[in-house]
Amino acid sequence: FLGYHGTSSERTAKIKKHGFIKSNSKSSLPGDLGFGAYFYISRNDNDVPFENASKYVKNIKTRYEDYVIIETVLSIEQDKILDLNDMGTKKVLEEFIEKNYDKIIKSAEKYKRTPAYNRGNFDGVALNIFIKLLGLSVDAAIQDTYTNFDGLYKSSNFKNGREICVKNMNIIDLSNLKVTKI
Repeated sequence: FLGYHGTSSERTAKIKKHGFIKSNSKSSLPGDLGFGAYFYISRNDNDVPFENASKYVKNIKTRYEDYVIIETVLSIEQDKILDLNDMGTKKVLEEFIEKNYDKIIKSAEKYKRTPAYNRGNFDGVALNIFIKLLGLSVDAAIQDTYTNFDGLYKSSNFKNGREICVKNMNIIDLSNLKVTKI
């Protein structure tokens, strides 16, 4: 996979020096695909993951002084991917969430009352618990998602990108990072 990650020049320098760091905050909710480093990847030949990463960093990460897109190779074994677009995987996860709902809510309560918490989407918490309790060996989770880039729709059933959340930082090729200022 080619992954596209929107960030700042300052953070890019840290990534080049130390690599990507798996988000694993004890105070903030994980992203919708759990803790990890997030990238946009292509869904098909007509997809625009570079543009999605650009829109994301410009419209969501507005605190940055400048914007760059890091392009890198993600070397993942197929059996180490948790594909949340797969109907069978979705069904198993939905059943897990239904059976473990109280545990998920209790786990989510330990996080700060942030806007992410207040919107009530605890998918990342559920996914982290799912992976841990089932003892899954997962290097990355993939899902087609909707990101509110322009403020028009808060949410939508029509997906506008594919995200990958890398959980094993060793699959990210740091030797050939391509950095583009936008």
